[in-house]
Amino acid sequence: MLHVNLATFCSGKGRRRLDQSGRKDLSVLSSEEHYDKSFGPSVKVEGWVDHCVPGHPKGGEWSYTEDVIADEHEDAWSVDLEAIADLGANTLRLYNVNPQNNHSKFMQKALSLGLYVIVPLNGKDWGYLPAFPSPDCYTQEIEGYGNVGVNALSFAKQVIQEFSQYNNTLLFTVANEMAQNDKNGWAAFPCVKALTRDVHRYQASCGQTMRRVPLIYSDVDMGAGDRGDVAAYLTCAVDSEDDAVDVYGLNVYSWCDEAYPGAGKADNFQYSPYYEIKKDFKDMSVPSSSRNLVAIWANSRRSARIRVDGNGQR
Repeated sequence: MLHVNLATFCSGKGRRRLDQSGRKDLSVLSSEEHYDKSFGPSVKVEGWVDHCVPGHPKGGEWSYTEDVIADEHEDAWSVDLEAIADLGANTLRLYNVNPQNNHSKFMQKALSLGLYVIVPLNGKDWGYLPAFPSPDCYTQEIEGYGNVGVNALSFAKQVIQEFSQYNNTLLFTVANEMAQNDKNGWAAFPCVKALTRDVHRYQASCGQTMRRVPLIYSDVDMGAGDRGDVAAYLTCAVDSEDDAVDVYGLNVYSWCDEAYPGAGKADNFQYSPYYEIKKDFKDMSVPSSSRNLVAIWANSRRSARIRVDGNGQR
């Protein structure tokens, strides 16, 4: 379960929006606004991760880069959204969107079902953030493609323009698991901060005309020590507060089986694979700007149960 502690996060000036069906009450979040006690102590969401997988979807097979939530695919995603909501989820994380497409039907349908949406700011074929050593990952010119930083920011701006208008857009993913493709270790993380900085400044430049949706970086769990170091770097202000992500996401590929660890110890958290994660984040420092939460994503092939706490606590 994704537990967003608004006391350290942000709110929409106490605004609340009841979805069209009356099924769930969604809070409107905005990164430049502070906690409003009228929200209560927290917003809880249970999430589902959705992306293209091999198979034979209705309407034919699609490529990995297909924008599966575009309005033109309504016949396919409409049934999926209803199924996800029926499972008890109220948040959907996406991996591929094309900001040139219209997504109003999808977002309105999601809202009617009480679903938040987490939207990626990176493209796959264009507008991606490459895992090159810094500063090349944000400055390099690629023949036939152009400047990687300019294209990444341009794509991000288009996504922001498309999805900031929807009150159920919960977070924008500024980048995902960069170290997985970085042959030089962590050499590309400075470019994550550069894109975060420029996106924050773009949002600020829009003033009151655009809701400032918070930014999350989602990383693969690297294990004890490393995960804490990366989180501390990406959530701290290096050159300015603008380069710190609002939320740090951790993709944890671990599960707690009902029988784990057995021998009558199933309810003892110290035997859980999440015990060490809790220790790594319990003392995580955060800037005074009311930013920076830790999101723990427990991933399976198609779904995720997530918890966020302002102090990194279980």
